[in-house]
Amino acid sequence: MLYEGISGDLMEIYQYKRERKGKGAALYSLLSTAAAMLLKPNLHNRNRYPRSNNITMVKNYIKVALRNLARHRAFTIINITGLAFSISVCLLVITIIVDLKSYDKHHADSDRLYRVISTTYWKGDYDGHSAVAPLPLAAHLQENFSGIEATTRIRRRLHADVTYEKTLRPSRGIFADGNFFKLFNFKLQAGNISNAITEPFTVVISSQMKKDLFADQDAIGETINIGELGEFRITGVLSPAQYKSHLKFDMLASVASMPLLENDGKTPNEVENWNAFNNGFVYVKLSESSVLSSLQNYLNEVSSEKYDGNNMAGTTFRLQSVSDIYLGEQLSNQVVSTVPIQVVYTLAILAFLILITAAFNYTNLSTARALSRAKEIGIRKTTGAFRHQIFWQFITESIVVALISLLLAVGILQLLIPSLLQLDLLSFLALNFQPSPLLIFLFLLFALVTGLVAGFFPSLYLSSFSAIAILGNNTTTQRSFRWNWRKGLVIIQFIFSIVFITSALLTHKQFSHFLKYDYGFNHDNIVNVKLKDAPYELFRTSIIGNSDVVSVSGSAFIHGLDGSDGTRVKTPEMENTVRVSYLVVDEHYLETMDIKLVAGSNFSQEMAQSANSFIILNETATGALGWDNPAEAVGQPVEINGEVIQIIGVVKDFNFQNLFAPIRSMMLYYSPENIGYANVKISGSDPSGTVAYLEQAWSKLDPDHIFEFSFYEQQIRQSYGLIADLKVVTGFFSILAAAISGLGLFGMSIFITERKTKEIGVRKILGANTGQLFLSISRGTLIILLIAMVIALPLAILINSLWLNEIAYKVSVDASIIVPTILIMAGLAMLAMSKGVLNALRTNPVDSLRDE
Repeated sequence: MLYEGISGDLMEIYQYKRERKGKGAALYSLLSTAAAMLLKPNLHNRNRYPRSNNITMVKNYIKVALRNLARHRAFTIINITGLAFSISVCLLVITIIVDLKSYDKHHADSDRLYRVISTTYWKGDYDGHSAVAPLPLAAHLQENFSGIEATTRIRRRLHADVTYEKTLRPSRGIFADGNFFKLFNFKLQAGNISNAITEPFTVVISSQMKKDLFADQDAIGETINIGELGEFRITGVLSPAQYKSHLKFDMLASVASMPLLENDGKTPNEVENWNAFNNGFVYVKLSESSVLSSLQNYLNEVSSEKYDGNNMAGTTFRLQSVSDIYLGEQLSNQVVSTVPIQVVYTLAILAFLILITAAFNYTNLSTARALSRAKEIGIRKTTGAFRHQIFWQFITESIVVALISLLLAVGILQLLIPSLLQLDLLSFLALNFQPSPLLIFLFLLFALVTGLVAGFFPSLYLSSFSAIAILGNNTTTQRSFRWNWRKGLVIIQFIFSIVFITSALLTHKQFSHFLKYDYGFNHDNIVNVKLKDAPYELFRTSIIGNSDVVSVSGSAFIHGLDGSDGTRVKTPEMENTVRVSYLVVDEHYLETMDIKLVAGSNFSQEMAQSANSFIILNETATGALGWDNPAEAVGQPVEINGEVIQIIGVVKDFNFQNLFAPIRSMMLYYSPENIGYANVKISGSDPSGTVAYLEQAWSKLDPDHIFEFSFYEQQIRQSYGLIADLKVVTGFFSILAAAISGLGLFGMSIFITERKTKEIGVRKILGANTGQLFLSISRGTLIILLIAMVIALPLAILINSLWLNEIAYKVSVDASIIVPTILIMAGLAMLAMSKGVLNALRTNPVDSLRDE
């Protein structure tokens, strides 16, 4: 058996002979040399020489690596800078993933905790996946399925002003039953956890709420007033959170209070209502021996038993692990907003592409320097170095570069986090970048893997050089260094940059389109005031006399921002219902918003006694309910939740939701007592002075609450925070990708011009002008850029169509996107090449040809 080193030597001799004397002579020489070597008795003792100490060898690798990096400063700086920025982005993604995966891990036996979620169909009309479930399901499962250790019920939307004596505090809370603390490990700093929320009208409050209401006073046993629900006795105070959970609340009231509140009409009938799906959540803790599939099968049986034959015949239940709630599937009706897993996937893919771009830089520049290091490799091989030793020497250099880049990346990350956390996309994160052992380990592991991956191919390539061919100045070997794959890597880098730049321009164009779009109503100079406890009519009357107040209307919420509530509507002749969104308004709404009435009449104050008996539809709704002409719908009755209501008018379609969704069926519902916002249209001559006047009028009506207002136009802009954030993120990544590609091209231009110095000198002597020389040197880069453009532009259009197709009112890819992309990339390429080219052009041909 021939050892690796011997076989390598033999193949080098064979290649050398073949190039000079032909294949036959080389084969004869190979066989004769091999036979002679086999007859030497000390050949087989080659492996008996004492091996170098491994630690000493590693130290030597590192010392040589640092020496080589210091010798080639320009290439080292380019590689470290590119890797540092790309690694910093990857570290940010790692930090985000570690943070999001830490949610709900503090609960004991968290792997056995599940939430029941539902999918509902209304007579075949799909309503989507929802995080809610009917509250009676919890007791039903506890009583009828033996594999459950405990269940708990949660009811959301306990949002109210809490008062204690003269102190008022806005609070957000949930209802929960006595089993809550059996499933979730929330600790109490005061109170008995076993019975804290078992009795009616008892409540557990957060430590911050206790501090705000009671300061240093003991809160246990005290009574607070929760909005219109009445008085609740404090039985516990939560310990300050040292963990992260999808359940976020200021107070935890007992579910035992709800039947009494339902009897008083203060809350909807939900505790025993199997058809109440809006606010209830059911959690289960499986026993250790329970099989998840068995519970899922039983849930299927419950669904068939409870909903077969009624409107919700399509309702099904399934289980979701509690640890997958905060970062996972997007469901409607969540307790709090959660993070789409797609966000992390997108960030991870973007970071990976940036890292690949920087790794390609390292590969390109390392292999481009092959000629300058060829003689070093040849001498080391002739003095006894094996190929694997040279391979690991170059791998060590790559790892050293990656570790130095890691140190720089950590500093860059500290600068990135505060800026990125200002984005709505990441505002849910409370990243403080504390160096935990897990993060340190992951960062080091990532840097090592990056070094190995980036340096593998250059190390494999450089260590394969033939010592004989190198030291013999073999021109064939020199020509072999011009590998086409290196151009391929540059093309891929350009493709990434072009895709990023195109995406950034598209998101900017889409965001601008949203802001300039005609919604079908007028939102200019409208101030939306949140009413809280202030009576709408009194507030309207107090401000309508001001000359800067043009008109005032009321609505339950602000349309054009988020989704709206929906209900089921049908005509008496229809068998199936139609889902229709609705908005509660008053009789002044159409005037204030400049919404056009195309048929029928508006609401009037005379309808107040029978307000819930009249609605106004939009054109889409009349078509969905079977009327081709809007005028035909006026005066017709429709059924809504079993009640007959008359259509009195039809308005022209307008975008009552944001522009991600198309215009759907909607109705305006006249109910002045349910107004939540005052829509104040002002003249615009003195906005700040008018707002000050509104605040003064507010303070007279409701001095206990802060005056909350927003300009409608600003609210619409903020509602597209996701697109605005995508614009920032894609812009950042496009700049980063382009900069890294530019750095690599800059390094390549230095190398190319170094190799072409003599060629440039000869061309100058023969009379070539500056333009001809620049074109000669840059022609290859321009061809590469052209190829990248041809590939990248269709690819960018395809990738961006994946998210643009989810938007109803999307922009198109046209010359306003393609032309700037081409100009940016061409400018970048010329800028990156200019330094090396100009240096070469300024070189005196006498100096460059002196050695010849």
